[in-house]
Amino acid sequence: MKWLSSINRILLSPVRELDIYLFLIVWVVEQWLYPVFVVEYYSFMGYYFHFDFVKFVLGNLMVYLLVKELAGKDGIKFFIESMFLLFLVMPNAVLFEFHPLYSPVIFLFVILAYFFIWLILEKVHVPDKKIEILPVVFSNISLYVIVALSLLFIVPFVFVFGFDIDWNVLFFKDIYEVRRHAASLTTPLMGYLFGNLVKIIFPVGMILALSKRKYLIFLLFFVLQFYLFLVGAHKSVFLSLFLILLFFVESYRRQVRLILFALASLLIISHLLFLFKGMILPESILYRRGFLTPAMLNMCYFDFFADKHAHLAYSFFGRWFEYPFDLNPPQLIGRFCFGNPQMSANNGFLSDGFANWGYAGVIFYSLLVAIYMKILELSKLSWKYSGVLIIVIYTFLSSSLTTAMLTHGLFLFLLLALFVIRK
Repeated sequence: MKWLSSINRILLSPVRELDIYLFLIVWVVEQWLYPVFVVEYYSFMGYYFHFDFVKFVLGNLMVYLLVKELAGKDGIKFFIESMFLLFLVMPNAVLFEFHPLYSPVIFLFVILAYFFIWLILEKVHVPDKKIEILPVVFSNISLYVIVALSLLFIVPFVFVFGFDIDWNVLFFKDIYEVRRHAASLTTPLMGYLFGNLVKIIFPVGMILALSKRKYLIFLLFFVLQFYLFLVGAHKSVFLSLFLILLFFVESYRRQVRLILFALASLLIISHLLFLFKGMILPESILYRRGFLTPAMLNMCYFDFFADKHAHLAYSFFGRWFEYPFDLNPPQLIGRFCFGNPQMSANNGFLSDGFANWGYAGVIFYSLLVAIYMKILELSKLSWKYSGVLIIVIYTFLSSSLTTAMLTHGLFLFLLLALFVIRK
């Protein structure tokens, strides 16, 4: 088909400036959609608009300079920096420009976090021999080790949920009812296993199976992931089934181009669907929920915890610090921003760092995330795992640091990258 050939020519183009053009197209569309869609229809959720020429110029200048610095690169460092620019810097830049209550201090720390990631990836050199001395275990049987872990970890879910499935979930209906029912049955152990399975073990297993042309094993992982989507009704679990297929586009640079091209197209198509068909949900989920909500929650967290910090006293630091609130941070923010503590407003490492330790926590957590990304880069992670890498990065931006590492499997992925799937 001609349109597929055209897309392929875009991905293969040697034009260095193409990366700049694609990034800036996405950036212009995001700025345009904020007042005409998000503010127009979601101002009741706190999305307000005020045009400030100075902030508009500063936001555009910062995004342009960061995009220009990325142009023409390739490799895992380029991919990581591009995804943090896309999911962290650009949504916060939109609110910095247009939201009257968004503090410039927040945007300053967003840029600082991105700078730490760029600095450690680009300027900190670790000799290959320092990593090569680490053993690569299970290299020949890695796929079967992951199969064994999958079958072991899935047992509690089959035992608790069985096969009593609400098939309306397939059409994204009854999502919240099914999710509440699942939460009432889920044990703490299952909570830990769930994130590790759907975000790391199953996706890595699918990639390994396809790489080794073990299609029946790939189907096994796919079915198990799909089963957990049906019983848990988490849309991100369904989405991750397709994210892993990005590795079919060889090289990190081509994948970034594909993501930017697809995102610009989807943003425009979803807005047209809203204008001509009245379908508000696709645009709301893609743009407002996927990009702007974490940035909006940064504002809520920085506002609420400005005078008093949690010091992780709601968890294992409780023996050393007194917890000053009646709810945990996500529930506090749900009540503070949305008037509903049941709307557990989890957010990423910037909000988590500030909520617990103030500005020092933002810096420390940013450095930890940057070091994590550096370790993945040192493992020479194959472009085949780009879909998992997106899940990892987005998890850092939407969950607290300790939850991301332990409950959502990011610590497990680090171990796999170093000792199992390392080149």
